[in-house]
Amino acid sequence: MPKESSWWKLPPLALLIATAAMAGTFGRVIPLGGHAADLALDEARQSVYVANFTANRIDVISMVTESVTTSIPLPPQPASVALSHDGRFLLVTHFGNFLPPGTPFCGLTVIELPDRATRTFALADPPLGAAFTLDGWALVVTSREFLRFHPVTGAVEALDTVENVTANTLPAPPPNFPPQIMAASVVAAADGLVVYGLTDTIRFRYDHIARRIFSLGYTAKPPLGPRVVSVDRHGTVYAAGWALFNRRGNLLAQFPHASGQLHVGSHAIDTDRNLLYAQVPEREGEPPVLMVADADNLTVRERLQLPENLAGRSALTSDGATLYAISDSGLMILPVGGWATRARRLVTSEEQLFLQANFCDSRAPSIEFRIEDASGQATDFDVTSSEPGIRVSPEFGTTPATLRVTVDPVAYATRRGTVEAWLTIRSAAAVNLLPPVRMLVNFRDSDQRGTVIPVPGKLVDILADPVRDRFYVLRQDRNMVLVFDGTSRRLVTTLRTGNTPTQMAITLDRRHLLVANDNSQLANVFDLETLEATHPVLFPPGHYPRSIACSARAVLAASRVMASQHTIDRVDFPARLATELPALGVYQNTVDVNTVLVASPNGATILAAEANGGVLLYNASADTFTIARKDFIGLAGPYAASASGSFLV
Repeated sequence: MPKESSWWKLPPLALLIATAAMAGTFGRVIPLGGHAADLALDEARQSVYVANFTANRIDVISMVTESVTTSIPLPPQPASVALSHDGRFLLVTHFGNFLPPGTPFCGLTVIELPDRATRTFALADPPLGAAFTLDGWALVVTSREFLRFHPVTGAVEALDTVENVTANTLPAPPPNFPPQIMAASVVAAADGLVVYGLTDTIRFRYDHIARRIFSLGYTAKPPLGPRVVSVDRHGTVYAAGWALFNRRGNLLAQFPHASGQLHVGSHAIDTDRNLLYAQVPEREGEPPVLMVADADNLTVRERLQLPENLAGRSALTSDGATLYAISDSGLMILPVGGWATRARRLVTSEEQLFLQANFCDSRAPSIEFRIEDASGQATDFDVTSSEPGIRVSPEFGTTPATLRVTVDPVAYATRRGTVEAWLTIRSAAAVNLLPPVRMLVNFRDSDQRGTVIPVPGKLVDILADPVRDRFYVLRQDRNMVLVFDGTSRRLVTTLRTGNTPTQMAITLDRRHLLVANDNSQLANVFDLETLEATHPVLFPPGHYPRSIACSARAVLAASRVMASQHTIDRVDFPARLATELPALGVYQNTVDVNTVLVASPNGATILAAEANGGVLLYNASADTFTIARKDFIGLAGPYAASASGSFLV
């Protein structure tokens, strides 16, 4: 998994306001008495069909009463379900892949709706998933083949084979959940023109019109869990496990630090709101939390506490009001359409608070912020401080409330610079986890010069643009570039980046801004005249550009490479494609994962400084690396380059 990087840090004092786990939870669970494996929504009949893997039945839940109305008994181990586009058929796959002396059954059941008559068809290999396409046929993925199946005639057509994919065999150890036992997740876009799937070894796309399977082998560490695939309405973007991909399979963004558990978590894309609802845990045993993230770069907007873990497929109603998800006990119903305005959710008025203390003034400096419930309800809260010299009043109460933070000048009489403390906000009723609120307290001496511009968030890079009298600041925690006017020092606009941006560079013609990302396999490109995003630079599969620099002859990127040695890649800027360099001149193309590139202002050279102490120099005139040295056991800290060919690390 990617490691956190810190390329450039500001040194201000920070007071961080965080929240501990709260008792309120979001969503309601309907227990089903078995391990649920998959679900399908039938909005025309206001029903949810859930495949109960261990109870050998389909449980039918009413969307109106939110209760089980009936169950349909089936052959053993119903593993996945798919509803035809006309709503006439519910197709069920059976993963009864038992070893002797057990009785294996691998096949399909067609349930005709609404009378619920069933027909069963045997298959030679275990089916891993199925999805209907627009023509009424279903794509069925088995452990060895891609098949087309017709629910009326029972006709089966072989499309292609699946290589190097093996399905687990039953019986499985008791703790295993259906996503651990089966090896695939398959889902169709709403228009039925494209199907996406994920197995242990490949991601694939099925094009209904061309009737072709486009597959791409992959290496993932950790495994791509949760073992769920979700797709936007148009079939142009899909999420698989902990990553987000476009139609061509390029990795657009990923959740940092995902644990890769196959059986814990889920996600679903809300196309209209550009949101992804996801539980992607970072470690085993952590409390269940639903993230509300942007569906293009996975910026997390909110974290909502869940009553239990999600455990498989999620499906969103067409109006985006309700999310239905497989959970540990059965089916969870989440009213996501109203999470922002109807759920008890604490919000603070400011992301960051800023104070400048004056040692000539004996009065205690203070600042106020408000805490409210976004739903307008009176919600309890209490606040505790980790620093005895920082007081909050009131320490508890109900929303809405104005809180005053006061700094005791006596407690910090000998301090210079900044002080960091934590205020923890708790609530017995709120469902969300509040993000930290940062408070900058600056103890400044009279002989010190400079202006502090308070900017919230984790800031990792800064870049000047004297041509346009601007400067750019990279805010990593929000995946954005902050554009400031150089004269007024006011924020002009923000630019959305990939996930976990690390460094910026301006092309030598001063027309484009490039942004490297630690959790996206692309570099963003922005037109500096219009401040609009243009086509990004796509990197080879598994390459994450962490540092980028522009010279007179080449644009280079130092990439973290999954399951391989880390490399320096070269960017074909007109084509917006990057390729791994075969060698760095006479040197092997292998660098430390923490490598930073910095170009001289005249574009003559690019220095690569490695955390292991190595340095390399690219010469634009020779268009190759001409120098490699290792004079130190390690390098860290700030870096700079001059036009005279000197570098400081």
